[in-house]
Amino acid sequence: MDAAQVCLGFAASVGAMAQPLETIRVDNWLSFQRNTDNSGQWLVQPRAYIPVSLSRGWRFTQRVDLPVSYTDESGTDNPSGGWKAGIGDWFVEEIITTPALAENFRPGRASGSSSRRVGPAPSAPTSTRGRPR
Repeated sequence: MDAAQVCLGFAASVGAMAQPLETIRVDNWLSFQRNTDNSGQWLVQPRAYIPVSLSRGWRFTQRVDLPVSYTDESGTDNPSGGWKAGIGDWFVEEIITTPALAENFRPGRASGSSSRRVGPAPSAPTSTRGRPR
């Protein structure tokens, strides 16, 4: 087998694997929390869903969350208690969805499975309340 055959075989297999990218959806969640110590926190949580159609009705979707907070709560990273922004723990989920399983088994519905990974924030949280920073 020569190099030209290897290249053609690789190009054919990559072309067969390439699937159409569906509409990407981006949600933005915004919330405000007033704490008992009169401090506050704004939290913006952008969330992206990136679906890819696979062969025979299967679908792969990746969800990515990256929370950003803006708070005046005192803590290790914010001893003065002034307003400060930071990135919280990121969240990535891979979702595999099957085609419809059977005509009379949850008609029009599919079955799915997912795997989740949570990564640490770039720095320590400003408090022990467990909220993203």
